[in-house]
Amino acid sequence: MSAGFHSPQSKSSESLCAFIGAKSMVPASMVIPFANANDTLDALLQLASQTAGQLVVAGHATAELAIGADRAGLAVHEVAGESPFSADGHAIAAAVRQVGDCVYVANPNRITGTTFSVADLEQIASALGNGLLIIDEYYYDLCGITATVLLDKYPNIVVIRSVSARQTNSASDAGFLLVSPALVDRCREQRIHGPVTVAVEVAITGELERESDLSRRLKLLHTETLRLGSALTRLGAQCRITPTDFLLVRVANPTEVGNRLAENRIPVENLDGYTELRHYLRLQVQSPVENDRVIETLSRLRPALIANRTPEKKAARLHRSPETVAAPAESPERLHRIAISRVAESSRVPTTKSRLGTK
Repeated sequence: MSAGFHSPQSKSSESLCAFIGAKSMVPASMVIPFANANDTLDALLQLASQTAGQLVVAGHATAELAIGADRAGLAVHEVAGESPFSADGHAIAAAVRQVGDCVYVANPNRITGTTFSVADLEQIASALGNGLLIIDEYYYDLCGITATVLLDKYPNIVVIRSVSARQTNSASDAGFLLVSPALVDRCREQRIHGPVTVAVEVAITGELERESDLSRRLKLLHTETLRLGSALTRLGAQCRITPTDFLLVRVANPTEVGNRLAENRIPVENLDGYTELRHYLRLQVQSPVENDRVIETLSRLRPALIANRTPEKKAARLHRSPETVAAPAESPERLHRIAISRVAESSRVPTTKSRLGTK
């Protein structure tokens, strides 16, 4: 068999797709397993290049994405919101009509952790028409927002899931695509490197079955993110918590601080070269022992290297549950009446009896 997406005729593949579909709550026919996430993204960009000349990227693009787009002959056009930490579905939809018919959204963003709501994603899909919308849900297990509810409604969506984010140091970059029914055949025809072997199947099923391990990881990740962020804040850094496994840390001298962390083999990325991310480091949240090494390393540095003279106040946008699940919306009129009622209630001056609690 030539290298490519696993054959839909394979009994093993059918079983794997059925298993993934049950876990992801989509039909097995819309599932395509893959061996390597980067190779699969390259293949999707090649598919997009058949009809598009430019790739609209929601927010910052990773180096891997830029390289893949270059291989596919796609010019990259990054579109940010009000700030790097504030997603804007309107801006992406407007850019689609102007510069291209293929959009890539990492949700959350792989650089800043910025998230789009399902309503944002639907707005983008609608603006695209028949153009390809690639939604990278690498951090889905940590974030929980997914576009799978839109797959049956829009014929142009491909969702990428990797199982590597479920574990701190996963050796596998395997995963699967969740594809709109109208796109499945075209995606299966697009070849990639590395067939889905038995080892890949075991990696995917093994990770998806270990729900208790994921729960423990999420709990530890939440605790350690808060602990690490608090400790670095006390040292003078400005921290931005993300719905991922990394922390954004703003320091006075990112080059020297980053080099000192790297010397101690602590995973860190200097984001100083990205638009509007000057002085930021992308710091991996790890085990308590490894996070203690981070705190110890930075505590030995001169305070002037870490402490910022002025805090940054770029806007951030958080998505609450009503933005990510189907729920009846309150009418503006009713919300206005509620607001007026609450203001009127709070403006009342309590009587002496009510203040004393007497009847």
